[in-house]
Amino acid sequence: MPTSSAPSVPPPVVASRDATALRFVAALALTASAVWAIGAMLAVLLPLVGGEPVEVELLAAGAVTVGDADGIPPLIAQSYLVLVDAGDVSGGAFGLLLAEAGLTNLVGAVVAGVIAFALRAIARGDAFHRAMPGLMVAVGSALAIGMLAASALGGLGRMMAADELNAAAGSEQLAVGFAFDPVPVVVGVAVLALAFVFRAGARLQRETAGLV
Repeated sequence: MPTSSAPSVPPPVVASRDATALRFVAALALTASAVWAIGAMLAVLLPLVGGEPVEVELLAAGAVTVGDADGIPPLIAQSYLVLVDAGDVSGGAFGLLLAEAGLTNLVGAVVAGVIAFALRAIARGDAFHRAMPGLMVAVGSALAIGMLAASALGGLGRMMAADELNAAAGSEQLAVGFAFDPVPVVVGVAVLALAFVFRAGARLQRETAGLV
């Protein structure tokens, strides 16, 4: 006896104007992803091959007063923006600073690329695409683990660079430490949690495809 299969439910239709806007923003995100990917390569290759210095923010050993002249209210700076050449610090410190710069740009490329894919899927009316949960896990891991690793590598490189520059200058102008921003890690954990929501939504969409 032949059996009839229940028709599948088509994905929800997105208005043409909204779909066009989503595709435009997706193109911008894809462009940003390419720029970040190129930036990741240049951040490592230019200092190594071209001898370009690395711009690094190092903590000051004490508060630095800036602009206390001609009636200008003084500003208290807590850090220095230092251009570090390969010859100024050890190879280990310089390599850690390059690793931080490259990894940070790489995380940006991954996040922007996944955003572009997600926006294009939503524009097609396929917000719960099969690949979406895995991509959300990739974004969450990139932010939580990638940025944590970048902060750890860069923090160690900053501490080493500050100690070596202090020794070279014969004074303690730089603090042997670094500042840590937990926001990207927290956002990454939130995205990982959201990935399970997308996975549940995709499963529910498949299970109810023949019930409507």
